[in-house]
Amino acid sequence: YAVNNNIYFVGLMLVPPPIWIILCSFRTVITATVYKFILHRNISRLQYIGALCIVASIIVAKLGDLLTVSSNTIPLVAILLAMLASAISVAAALFTESLFKTSGENFLEQQFWLYLYGFFVSTMVHAVTSANVGPVDAFLSLGDVTDGVLVLLVMALVFSSVGGLVVAAILKKLDNIVKEYSGATANMVTALLCSFLFPEKFTFTVFILVALVLLFLGIYLYENKKTKPDHLEISGDVRI
Repeated sequence: YAVNNNIYFVGLMLVPPPIWIILCSFRTVITATVYKFILHRNISRLQYIGALCIVASIIVAKLGDLLTVSSNTIPLVAILLAMLASAISVAAALFTESLFKTSGENFLEQQFWLYLYGFFVSTMVHAVTSANVGPVDAFLSLGDVTDGVLVLLVMALVFSSVGGLVVAAILKKLDNIVKEYSGATANMVTALLCSFLFPEKFTFTVFILVALVLLFLGIYLYENKKTKPDHLEISGDVRI
């Protein structure tokens, strides 16, 4: 996660945010591929098509932004970084999902150690890459911001923490594909709210409408077109 956060920063410096989101959205398909061919989970063809629809919904939703960007040239480095970030993200998410489901430890205790270790690792990465900016300097800089910004910062920390617990609960009870399309649905809901709250900044377009259709089609295919387990005959008239 610490490495991926830094890759995201570099990627966003190379290409605009809409393009970077599209490049990284293919982790949904990567996750489905790993489930099917490496972990040998029962992923049907229609479920795989559903995962592709979820990716397509993200691409279509960002088309409006892409058309307003003056230069859509995508450097090869950005594509390679997005592929690396997607692979790392999928590996970390699958490992975390496995720990949540098989370790048998207390869920909240797992979360505590996950975030504590994450804090130490991120601090070490910061110390190596930005030795000239210490933690004390970072906290002192908060004195220069307004009260409104501080309130927003606290709210962001609270909601981020709650969101992390919710995502972990999804991984424990369901799987990473559900986490991916839950995030995509949240983005769509955010877009709808922005169109009402900030109409001068964001408008509801035909791209968003098509993206919503693709998203919900993908969710329907993934959730309702699962492979059915083969019936096993125990006795002449009894089948499971």
